Amino acid sequence: MPDGETSVRHHTLLQGLPNLASAEPVTALWALSRRIRSDPALCDLFTAATSEEIWHRLHTDSRFTAFLHAVEEYLDKWGFRCSGELLLTVPSFQEDPRASWPS
Repeated sequence: MPDGETSVRHHTLLQGLPNLASAEPVTALWALSRRIRSDPALCDLFTAATSEEIWHRLHTDSRFTAFLHAVEEYLDKWGFRCSGELLLTVPSFQEDPRASWPS
C-alpha cells in the first residue's frame, strides 16, 4: 500500500495536467459537439447529412449562422490540429473543413 505522499502524487497524476495546450483543441471541439447536441436542428443536420451537405447548410441556413461562426473560430485557431497533421499529403481542417466531421 502506498504511503500518504505517494498516494497524493498518484492522485495528482490521474487528474491530468491543467492548462495543457494540446488539450485545448479537444476541449473546444467538445464544446462544439455540445452545441450540436443541444440544438435539435443542428443535431438532425449532423445526424442525417453528409459532410458536404452539412458545410453547405451551415453557410446557407440562417438558423446556423452563430454555429458557423463558432466553427470558423475553431478552424482559425485549431484547424491545423488534425489526424495526420504532420503529413504534407493530408489536408488540415483549415484546408478542408468538411473533414472535421465524418460523412
